[in-house]
Amino acid sequence: MMIEKMLNYCIYFIFLLLECVCGNHSLSCDILFDDIVFCECEQGYAENYGKCEECDCGNHSLSCGFLFDDIVFCKCEQGYAENYGKCEECDCGNHSLGCNILFNYVNCECEQGYASNFGKCEECICGDRSEFCSFEANGEKDCHCAPNYKQAGDDCLECTCEDPLRSCSFDAQKNKVCSCRFGYYERYGKCYACDCGLNSKGCEIGKGGKKVCDCEEDFTQRLNKCVECDCGNNSKDCHYDEEGVKVCLCSRGYGQKNGTCTDECSPDKCLHGTCKPLKLDDVGTAYICRCDAGYTGKRCEEKIQAGFFTERTAFILLLSSNVGILVFCCLECSI
Repeated sequence: MMIEKMLNYCIYFIFLLLECVCGNHSLSCDILFDDIVFCECEQGYAENYGKCEECDCGNHSLSCGFLFDDIVFCKCEQGYAENYGKCEECDCGNHSLGCNILFNYVNCECEQGYASNFGKCEECICGDRSEFCSFEANGEKDCHCAPNYKQAGDDCLECTCEDPLRSCSFDAQKNKVCSCRFGYYERYGKCYACDCGLNSKGCEIGKGGKKVCDCEEDFTQRLNKCVECDCGNNSKDCHYDEEGVKVCLCSRGYGQKNGTCTDECSPDKCLHGTCKPLKLDDVGTAYICRCDAGYTGKRCEEKIQAGFFTERTAFILLLSSNVGILVFCCLECSI
């Protein structure tokens, strides 16, 4: 019994030592369990991490508070909703059950037979075979129909195709259209399997029955599948040939090496000279070394020995019409 009383006194003494300060705009301050500070604040202020801070949601707010990470939470009057810490007008019309604003976008909760469209509850009915009705971002009605029914204008009509490889839909004039399902392509009136993978926008069967893939950006066809194809920043185009070999179309001065467009004139190409790229065709380039005086070789790696002509040796061919002889004159010959 004595030990229990002493323990209670110790707990009381610890609470007396703990400071409880909620700031200048507090009405009271209490310390709860686990040293949590609870503040009762003046009008226009709310507790935020143990301090009374200004909290204003505008003229149409009923209360204002703070959530985690200093996020303001507003309770607004009827016809208003919180938007970035302020109570703003939010009216979805007579057929609304509720209205809220998220990232400046008004979202309406509407009565049966109505749907949100540009911040208002508008009539949205697609017939008896509709599961529900909504509006797309452009304001057009989107009917979600029961199985074996498809949208035809503002109604859900029965739509089936005899061929199981075909899907059914209606055109703008409500004519039934049976087209090959995704992963199939129509040729000569029949549906053939045609799948180019997840990174494909479409698939066709071309001449000779060859598959032609329409691939997403940065992807290209390789052995009947859309795969990633990247030759680096200095590439104009990337594709694969019929054997599946990567082909890079590089910018001038760059050539394909290990599947990437690299600088043809890297510092190690010409040891004692200047590198100059040469355009060969549409696929790649080559280079030539212009050697410094006293050096020769493909990469200017050989030093010219004494007694040979230098690279700058020039020959001038002179033709004498009077005597009918050819004269070769040697200039800058090395001795």
